[in-house]
Amino acid sequence: MPTKIKMLDYGDFVRSPETPADENWAEYIKMADRLVGEQRQVKAKLDQLPFSLDLQERKRKLDGYWSEYTALFRDKYTLARVEQNPMFLHASRFFHEYYPIRVPFSVLSCSCDIPLYTIREFQTPKDLDRINNALAEKLPLRWWHDGPMDRPRYLFGRHAWEPKASEAGASDTGMALLISEILEKERQRLGVV
Repeated sequence: MPTKIKMLDYGDFVRSPETPADENWAEYIKMADRLVGEQRQVKAKLDQLPFSLDLQERKRKLDGYWSEYTALFRDKYTLARVEQNPMFLHASRFFHEYYPIRVPFSVLSCSCDIPLYTIREFQTPKDLDRINNALAEKLPLRWWHDGPMDRPRYLFGRHAWEPKASEAGASDTGMALLISEILEKERQRLGVV
């Protein structure tokens, strides 16, 4: 059976919809996303061409830019600061308080060392339908990154789930059935119908 994980309660955040628009924030997140995106591209190319001197030099420069960027914003947008900032809500709290979600939003990630950057955007009506269906326990939504040993992670209900190795190839419908069975047993145990 899939396992419930705490990913949505730790490093995944959403900027509160109550927060007014802010050009500085938009510029900050745009820069972070660009740097992270470039790092991912270079890493993927290096996986294919590990001995490319041009790619190694590009990676070195990007690592330097990222280090400077991180140093600039470590005091403002890393985990300890963001958790204390009412402008940001843990993804699980956002899903609980704003479901059904009607306005576009982005899921942001940070850690103790790395400031916030965008990991997943829900901007179109189709995106919002997919997230609302996952939160309504209709169809799981594959989350932004895989877990250990490349197992997929899913949003279903108000939680993130990770399947066992033998379940990793299940269809979305199959995953919905597996997780629904766990949730039903949990509700019965708690006396909630």
